[in-house]
Amino acid sequence: MKAYRFEIYTLHPLTKDEGWDIRFRYVLAESRKEAEKQIKNTPFFDCIVSFNFSVELDELDSKTAFYLINEGYADEELEN
Repeated sequence: MKAYRFEIYTLHPLTKDEGWDIRFRYVLAESRKEAEKQIKNTPFFDCIVSFNFSVELDELDSKTAFYLINEGYADEELEN
């Protein structure tokens, strides 16, 4: 299982306007194709800007890994 990192646009949380903000978001998946499907289910998803990379789950910090396992996604801001 790997963590796939995407750059995405998000919807405005209240108005649902498109292209509101750019986020770097991880999803946990067996393949990139599966990850691309899963990223679309994360909160406030608008569209994929780019795919950045994938890493093994054990290479991530524990806080990001926790959110990936329990929530199915994690935003890069968790790492800081």
